[in-house]
Amino acid sequence: MQCKVSLKEISFPHPLKLIISCCNANGGIYLLSCYDQQIDMIKVSNKDTRGIERVGDHFYAAHQQLGSIAKYNLHFELVEQYAPSGGLKDLHGMTYYKDHLYIMETGARLIGKYELSPLKKIDEIPLHRKNHSNDLIFHNDLLYVSSFADIRNHPHTTNKAPLLNSNQGVVTNYLSEKQEELGIYLFGLVQPHSIMFYKDEMYFCNSGTMEVRREEETIIKFKAGYMRGLAIDDEFVFIGESISRNKSDLTVNQCGFHIYDKRTNKAEFIKLPSTEVYSIKFIS
Repeated sequence: MQCKVSLKEISFPHPLKLIISCCNANGGIYLLSCYDQQIDMIKVSNKDTRGIERVGDHFYAAHQQLGSIAKYNLHFELVEQYAPSGGLKDLHGMTYYKDHLYIMETGARLIGKYELSPLKKIDEIPLHRKNHSNDLIFHNDLLYVSSFADIRNHPHTTNKAPLLNSNQGVVTNYLSEKQEELGIYLFGLVQPHSIMFYKDEMYFCNSGTMEVRREEETIIKFKAGYMRGLAIDDEFVFIGESISRNKSDLTVNQCGFHIYDKRTNKAEFIKLPSTEVYSIKFIS
């Protein structure tokens, strides 16, 4: 799939390139080239993809259904794949730090540390909380992890539905070299995703309440949809929106991404032929 999207409200003063990963049904990877009032978009993979990173001349992708980590060249030709017997369990977010990839293995409650060449796991950081942990980022040599409610202390441990709107989600931080949890950085969250730092402040999608936050402050609030995938620079904010799995009665139920122009406060929404956005990242 390849297309050009003309914008009505947004104009890019200089070219931007981004990559978007989509998971579950109709998943895949999209490359975006943004310039003037246009976006050139190409779908380079149809594989269910969550975490994704560009490092040098390669892309790395966590393919959930395959239980594998893939290494691609810039033309998205497969170079190498890490797929242990039995697969990796419930892959989610991915980040690059000090010459290594760190990848969330939610089902195994751990973070895998990977060498890039050859692509292989060399260490694991155990996550002792029984949370659904999804995304991760390093900042000032600390590792930050976003997680849903801790099911050990929740009154409905046999029924996951009440956890969907539980405000027991957290962001924790770790001293990575010692694999030691330092404590809770943010709490009272509802399904946090897409944690990132911009100018030394944490931004993230509080997906269960349809908002984007800066630390404890709500900066963008939506009326519907499931927000996941976030990229911010000095001029623009890109926010992914997914078709909600749990709120089918919403009048707006679409997949794509919002673009907010911080200079003009104008916004546009671009649809994607997928069902769920996982990650949005700048690659230039």
